Amino acid sequence: MKKVLFLLITLSILTVRTYSQIHSTAIGGLWNDPNTWVGGAIPGSGDDVIIEGPVIHGSASGYTILTEYCKNLTITSNGSLKNAEYGGGSGIFPLVVSGNVVNNGIVSDGTSDFIKIFISGDLENNNIWMPYETEFQTANNHNLSLAPGKSFGSRLRNNGSPSFTALTDMLFTCDYSVDGNLYRDHFYLNGQTFNIGNHSIELRQCLINKGTLTGDFEILGNFTTGWTEGYDIKDTLLFVGNVTVTDTLTGNIYGGGYGIYKLKVIGNLINNGVIKDDYDTGGRPKISYDVNSVLNPDDLELLITGNIINNGIWECNFTTLIGNGTQTIYQSDGKMFDGYLTYLGSANELNAQSNITITKDFGLNNVTLQMNNHTLNVHRWLTNGKINNCVLYNGYLQNINSLNNLIITGTVTVDNNNVFHGSVILQDTLQSNEYGGGSTVFTLPIIGDITNYGVIKNINDGDMLSLEVYGNIYNEGKWENSFTKFTGTSTHHITSLKNKVLSGDFSILDSSGTVVADNDLIFSGNINLGRAEIDMQNHEISLNNNRWISNGYIKNAKIKNGMLSHLRLLDQIEINGRVEIENNVDAIANIIVNDTLSTIAYGGGTGAFYFTVYGNIENSGLFGQIYDDVLRLYINGDIVNKGIWNTDQNNLMFFKNNTNCSLSCINTSSTNMQVNGSVITGSGAPAYSIISGGGIQTISPNQSYDLSLQFTPTSGDTTATLNIDCTEIGSLNNIHLIGYNYNTTVDIKEEKSPVLPNEFVLNQNYPNPFNPSTKISWQSPVGSWQTLKVFDVLGNEVATLVNEYKPAGSYEVEFSTLGGSASGRNVAHESLRASGVYFYQLKAGDFIQTKKMLMIK
Repeated sequence: MKKVLFLLITLSILTVRTYSQIHSTAIGGLWNDPNTWVGGAIPGSGDDVIIEGPVIHGSASGYTILTEYCKNLTITSNGSLKNAEYGGGSGIFPLVVSGNVVNNGIVSDGTSDFIKIFISGDLENNNIWMPYETEFQTANNHNLSLAPGKSFGSRLRNNGSPSFTALTDMLFTCDYSVDGNLYRDHFYLNGQTFNIGNHSIELRQCLINKGTLTGDFEILGNFTTGWTEGYDIKDTLLFVGNVTVTDTLTGNIYGGGYGIYKLKVIGNLINNGVIKDDYDTGGRPKISYDVNSVLNPDDLELLITGNIINNGIWECNFTTLIGNGTQTIYQSDGKMFDGYLTYLGSANELNAQSNITITKDFGLNNVTLQMNNHTLNVHRWLTNGKINNCVLYNGYLQNINSLNNLIITGTVTVDNNNVFHGSVILQDTLQSNEYGGGSTVFTLPIIGDITNYGVIKNINDGDMLSLEVYGNIYNEGKWENSFTKFTGTSTHHITSLKNKVLSGDFSILDSSGTVVADNDLIFSGNINLGRAEIDMQNHEISLNNNRWISNGYIKNAKIKNGMLSHLRLLDQIEINGRVEIENNVDAIANIIVNDTLSTIAYGGGTGAFYFTVYGNIENSGLFGQIYDDVLRLYINGDIVNKGIWNTDQNNLMFFKNNTNCSLSCINTSSTNMQVNGSVITGSGAPAYSIISGGGIQTISPNQSYDLSLQFTPTSGDTTATLNIDCTEIGSLNNIHLIGYNYNTTVDIKEEKSPVLPNEFVLNQNYPNPFNPSTKISWQSPVGSWQTLKVFDVLGNEVATLVNEYKPAGSYEVEFSTLGGSASGRNVAHESLRASGVYFYQLKAGDFIQTKKMLMIK
C-alpha cells in the first residue's frame, strides 16, 4: 500500500463575512474554485453547503492539499464529492463539517488519493458513502441513518463522541481494494457506545472494534468482531440487549499467533444463522488482512448473561455463560454447540429447554443443570456441577452429581468424584475412565436404584469401575465391572434376568443392610457380605468353582458352586453344584445336598474343617471330603442320606430342649443292603436310647434304614457313640453323640428380631419401569385398616391389592399385569390394558400417600 500523506493547513481569515447557504453549480468543479459555487463565494466553516453537481475537493492552484470547512453539508441526488489528485503520492484531502451531513448523491475517493470527512453532528446516507474515512468529533451523540438498501461503505472512526444512535437498520460494507486485493476495515468505536435500538446491523468485510452496542438488534451479513491493526487483540466488544444472529457472527483473524476474540452479550442471544471462529480446519497458512485468506487458528469466545437459543450453526470455540440469574439454553432438532461450553455465572441453576449437544467440554462450575428429561450429549468432558432429570448421551464425567432420574443412552465414562442420586436407567454403556499411567479404581456411588439394559464395564483390564449402590439393582444387560458394593442400612433388592451374569466382586458395606434376591442370580466374582444378610427367597445363587461367598448370612438359598467362608446359612439351603466350605461356616437351616458339599483343599497338608448345623441334612449327592482335608460335622437335627456320605467325623448334638434326632440311610443300589445291628457305647451311653428303628435289618433297594435317638439329660454333659454295623452307609456307621445339660441357644427359625417402624412409609415400587409385575412395599407404625389400590391416569381404579386390618409392621405385595394370584401374595385381579403411567395409593387411618409407576409392554 502506498504511504498516506495527511496535511492539515490552518488558514487565518482576516476578513469579516456573513455566513449563508451556498449551492454548487450544476457543472460543479474544484471546491477551492469560486466558479464552482453559485455567487462565486468559496464556502467557509459557518456556511451550509448544498452540492448539486460534481464537486472535487482540491485546489485550483495545483497539487496542494487544503483543509476545507463547512457547517451543514447536503449532497443532492445529482451531486457528488470526490478528492483531486495530489500528484506526490497518496494524499488525504480533509473536509471538516461542524454540523450534520445528508447524502443523496455520491461521496467517494478519487483515482489514487483519498478524501476524509470530519463530522461533528449526524450522518444520513441515502445513496453512496465511500470516502476513505469518516471521523466523528465532539462529545455529542451522533445519529446515523441509512436509506433502505444503502450502506456506509468505508471506515468510520470515533474521536470524542460518547455514543452513536442508529435511526434505521445499519449496513456497513467497509470494503476497499488495493492492487486488486479486498481488505476489511473498521467502525472504530474506541470504547464508546453504539445504540442500535431495535434495528438490524449488517457488516460486510467490516469490523467494529472495542466498545458497546446497545438495543435489541439483529445481525445481518457477516459481523466480525476483533481488531486488525498491528495484529493485536484489543478489549472485549460488548452487546447490551437481546441479539438475533440472522446471518453470520465471527471472530477476526489475529495474525500474530493464536488469539481469542471476546464478545460479551448482556442479554439473550438467538442464533438463526452462523456463529463461528474465522478459521478453517485445513491448516495455518500465512496471515493476511485479505478476507479471502480464512485458514487460520484464531478463536471467538462469547460471554453471555442471558438465554441462548440456537436454531443455526454454532461453531465458535468458546461459549461462556456469565449471568447472575437462571439462564436457559435451547437448540433446535439436529443442531449443536460445536465447541466448549462453560458456566461462570453466579446463579444456582442453568435450565435446558431442549436436547443439548456439545462437541467439546462442558464445565458447570458448581451450577445445577436442569435437563427437564431432555437429552444431554457431551462428546468430551462434563465437569464440576449437578445434572437433574437428565437423559445422558455420552460424555466423560468428573465431579458430577446427578440428581433425581438419570437415563444413560450413550457411552458414559466416569472418573472419580461423581455421585448419581435417584434412579439410574442404563440403556447403553457405563464404563470407567482410562487412567493411562497404571491401574486405578474409579468409584461411582449410586444413591438410589440402578436398572441396566446395556453394559456396565471396565474400560480396560487395568482401570476398573466400582459401583456403590444405595438402592436396588435390576439387570437385563451385561454387568461386567470389577466391583459392585451395596451400601446403606436399607433393604436392597437385586434382580437379574435368566442367564445374565453379574461379573466382578460383589460386597455389602453396611452390616445392618440386607440384600433380597428376586430371582436366580449368577455371579462370576467373589461375594463379601460384610456381616450382612442376603435373602435368596429360595432362588439359586450360582458362583464359579473358585470364587468365594463369605463373611455374613445367606438365607433360603439354592447354592450352585463356589466356596463358603465365615458364613452362616439360614432357614432352607439347597446345594446344587460343587460347594466347598472352610472353617467358620455353620448353619441354622435345613440343608439339602443334591450335588456336592465338601471341604476346600487346604493346600499345606491335611486340614480339618468343622461344620455345625442346627437343622436337618438331606444328602442325595456327596457330603464330605474329596481331598486329603477332612470334614467334621456337628449337627443338632436329623440326617437323611440318599447318596455318598464321606465325612471324617459325625457328631449328633442333643440339648435339654431338643432331645430327639433321627437317622435315615436310603439303599440306592440295585441289591439288598444288610445292616447287622445298632448299639450305643461309651461312658455316657445310659443317657441315650434308640426309641425307634435300628436293629438287624435287610434293606431292599430304594428302602431305608431308620432309627430315632432320645437323649435324657443327666447331671452333666455326656458323650457316647452310635455304632451301626453296615459298611455301605459310609462314615455314618460311627456317630459320636454329644449331650448338653442346657437349652439350645439357637433355633432353626432364628431370625433377626423384628424392629417395628416408627413412621408410615410408602416405598417406590420395584422394578420401575416394570413388565409384567412389580413389588410395592410399605411400613406402618400402628395397626389400622389399610387399603392399597392402583389407578390409571384418568383416576379409574385398576385393582385393589389390600383391603384389610393390618398390625404394625412392614409389608410387601406383588402387582401383576397378568392378573390372578401367585405364591400366596396379593396380586392384582385385573389386567392393565396399555403401557403408561399408573398410580398406587395407600390409605391407613389418616395417612394417605400416592406414588407413580410406569408400565412398559
